[in-house]
Amino acid sequence: MRLTGSLDEFLATAGALHLEVRSLQSLAASVPVAADLGVEVGAPVTWLELVSSLLEGPVIHLDIFFPDAVGREISEADISAGVPVARTVERVTGLRIVSARQVIQPALADARSASALGIAPDTPVLRLRRIYFTAEKQALELAVLTLHPDRYAYEIEFTANCAP
Repeated sequence: MRLTGSLDEFLATAGALHLEVRSLQSLAASVPVAADLGVEVGAPVTWLELVSSLLEGPVIHLDIFFPDAVGREISEADISAGVPVARTVERVTGLRIVSARQVIQPALADARSASALGIAPDTPVLRLRRIYFTAEKQALELAVLTLHPDRYAYEIEFTANCAP
């Protein structure tokens, strides 16, 4: 099944969350990160770890990866509540994100995500893997989101085409 929606509308809703930067550092690309970003395994990438919260507490644990050329342009000061990281990437690189591919799967919270979300390790969660692309299909950002099971719901409304 394939669903299509507006990337601009989606990104506009991200501003309600409070962001806590936990880490911003360079590391070697793992096999899955390299494949998603289109870089060599072991190539330098930038890893940004965030926790997004509402008044009720943490909602999303994010591991975000950028190709080296993009990551070198981003500083902790660039990350702010109310501005989606993807929009920050556009601002600091001058490149426009025109599409994203997202996969949502069930998972068990690993120790880092569990600690960030205030849940027990191995708690069932939803995990989203989202890659943002330019018009030239260049991957600018890979975001891996682990969602709190009691504070995040994913809802889709389907409507029929009203063709005569």
